[in-house]
Amino acid sequence: MASFSVLDIEEAAFRAWPAEEVVELSGWRLRFTHGVTRRANSVWPNGLRDALSLEERLAAVEAFSETRGIAPSFQLTSVARPTELDAVLAARGYSVDAPVVVQTLELGSLPPVPDVSRAEAAVSSHPDAEWLSVQVERGRYATARGVFVGILERLGGRAGFARVRSGGACVAVGLGVVDGPWLGIFAMLTVPEARRTGAGKAVLHALTGWGRERGAERAYLQVERDNAPALSLYAASGFTPAYEYHYRTKFPKVELTPSRRTT
Repeated sequence: MASFSVLDIEEAAFRAWPAEEVVELSGWRLRFTHGVTRRANSVWPNGLRDALSLEERLAAVEAFSETRGIAPSFQLTSVARPTELDAVLAARGYSVDAPVVVQTLELGSLPPVPDVSRAEAAVSSHPDAEWLSVQVERGRYATARGVFVGILERLGGRAGFARVRSGGACVAVGLGVVDGPWLGIFAMLTVPEARRTGAGKAVLHALTGWGRERGAERAYLQVERDNAPALSLYAASGFTPAYEYHYRTKFPKVELTPSRRTT
């Protein structure tokens, strides 16, 4: 990496997607947000303080998760501590979940303005009804609107809500969060009928310009490793891979009834 570290981004990303509840555990941070998004319901394990043993830490995480009704889960990068954490979790039956690529862009050289005919891009300081309609009703938060809006409200004045309108309708949205020199980009969504029209690029261009105006020097985003369309979009917009992370989650065991067992 260049003049920044994995931990720099992980600290900014932690603040950019604020969980409803965060419990400090000797350098780890245990997050809970009613099961809405992996990040907001997993352990941020990138620090170690005092002599609490790893076994005591894991027991505390599993108790925290059980009392809140979520599966215990860890967001693991190369800076997770202790260094053997991933292997220990694997031995305890935690499965790899949702491998992610973190990509970055230096904002000194913004991507070119996309050519999207009849499209209008704008960034506002609040999520209006149109932005929420696309992001919630046409996205993955349709059954968790209140929890998602709570995450947005905890961002305060650090957030920018981008939308692209075409043909009189909102066709793409995205969220930017400024944190010192960093602009985090989240919640990118283009409605199916407007995909491959450049609307997603227009959202990225609007957000990166907005972030640079507010002092951000570089942007980061997180994309699942198997999301080929998103990876293509971000590469075309100048983003390059910086590092990867994955979750280790202890999913409940499913007991098979006799009729469902196989021989």
